[in-house]
Amino acid sequence: PTISRLGKSSKLLIFDLEEKVKRTRRLYRIKVILRRVVIAVLTLVWLLLVPLVLTGNQGITKASAWYFSIQSGFGVGFGAISVEGMGIEFLLAIHLLLGSIYIAFILTTLI
Repeated sequence: PTISRLGKSSKLLIFDLEEKVKRTRRLYRIKVILRRVVIAVLTLVWLLLVPLVLTGNQGITKASAWYFSIQSGFGVGFGAISVEGMGIEFLLAIHLLLGSIYIAFILTTLI
């Protein structure tokens, strides 16, 4: 039946359902945007935090610190650059853990 032939209560139900669909679509769009923002922020923090600490505390150049950060973050760690200090070693352990979580998060988001 067409909408014009439906009763008043049926029209209200259809209108209510349409509003719920619109609301759900808006919430989904917001969720997607928030997920992308979170990924972007986590990427920047993950890529920039350790190099900034290494250049300030260890006297390593920015390029070497970034190279080291990528290696340690992905768990490769060729050993070309080493750091000293218990605080830095703890930070790098957290960085490695977050790198693994980050890679898993990216893969589950993209798939």
